[in-house]
Amino acid sequence: MEIRVVLDQVEPPSGRLQVLSVSRRETGLGGGHGPEALVEFTGWLGLIRALEEVTGQGRTGTPGMR
Repeated sequence: MEIRVVLDQVEPPSGRLQVLSVSRRETGLGGGHGPEALVEFTGWLGLIRALEEVTGQGRTGTPGMR
């Protein structure tokens, strides 16, 4: 799994996390196709919650599209 952090704004941080599977990255298809999960966040706590969501460590348990 590859997690990319795309920042739209630095202070306070806001942007989105893009989750790509390893198989897509290894085959060279990761850049041309949409992410498996796209989670938007605002602020430092929002970034932490978004990371928890995409890694399965949060309360929701499963990453998903927003």
